[in-house]
Amino acid sequence: GTLVMQRSGGNAAIGLSGTDFISFGSNTDAQISANLLLNSTTDVNIASALTMRLSSIIDGVGGLNKTGTGDLLLGNLSLPAAANTYSGITTISSGTLTILTGSGLGSTAGGTIVSAGAALRLNGGFTVGAEPLTLNGTGVANDGALVSIFNSTTYQGAITLGSTSTIRHIAGGVTE
Repeated sequence: GTLVMQRSGGNAAIGLSGTDFISFGSNTDAQISANLLLNSTTDVNIASALTMRLSSIIDGVGGLNKTGTGDLLLGNLSLPAAANTYSGITTISSGTLTILTGSGLGSTAGGTIVSAGAALRLNGGFTVGAEPLTLNGTGVANDGALVSIFNSTTYQGAITLGSTSTIRHIAGGVTE
């Protein structure tokens, strides 16, 4: 595929389609703040012990497939109203996907799947809409396939256990 930079409403945007992917495997963490347009499912591969933050708006009809054992953060705490609106399925195939706002997973149309050995972390006090969620397994290092961190978070979508799964809440560093 081709990575395309384009202007959209005065802001730079990155358009992804076909077999495009974002791969991150250097020795330092990274942040992408240009808006992303997903035209099809896009793989985001984060290498072990690294973190990539997508603090921009992710839009489009495509989905997101998180691969690699590193951590992907979605959302912008400084601009919580800047909602991700992509409508495809979010799949966490490996590693951790952390959302920082209630719209981190995009629109509620696509749903989210957490594979065995992967984790979805909800970091902060917010509400996730009626996004269907399927959990599989006990998460990364048996830490939970779904983990809520620090503040009270509400998940309004149906949660389906695809297999025996672990759900955790961590408040102030203590497991509840």
